[in-house]
Amino acid sequence: MVNPQYIEYLNTIGADIDVNPRPLKPAEPP
Repeated sequence: MVNPQYIEYLNTIGADIDVNPRPLKPAEPP
């Protein structure tokens, strides 16, 4: 579970948070 207060905190600092966050670009192999 994601802590709702943590999401609110990230939203406060201007982060774009989603319940199921999607990567901005395809994951690269290590």
